[in-house]
Amino acid sequence: MMTVNEKKKRRYSREYKLKVLKEQEENNITIRELCKKHDIAMSTFNGWKKRYEKHGRNGLRDKPSTPKTMPQETPKEIQEKVVEVKKC
Repeated sequence: MMTVNEKKKRRYSREYKLKVLKEQEENNITIRELCKKHDIAMSTFNGWKKRYEKHGRNGLRDKPSTPKTMPQETPKEIQEKVVEVKKC
């Protein structure tokens, strides 16, 4: 079994997430037992469950790993000035 530091970030299909959620719902199994059986973190399962309850099947889609915004990005007007200066 891998340690926390050795675990790779895994991607799970929407169908797999739904299967695990349904298994917990339909069987008399604790979340802890279910997560151990499927080798997933309880926080991962709880996130799936929360998103499923709020958004249904669409909540189980993979979220992009890129940030929505880039706070460190150089403002557009400065980028344009740099391009202008480089042309000279």
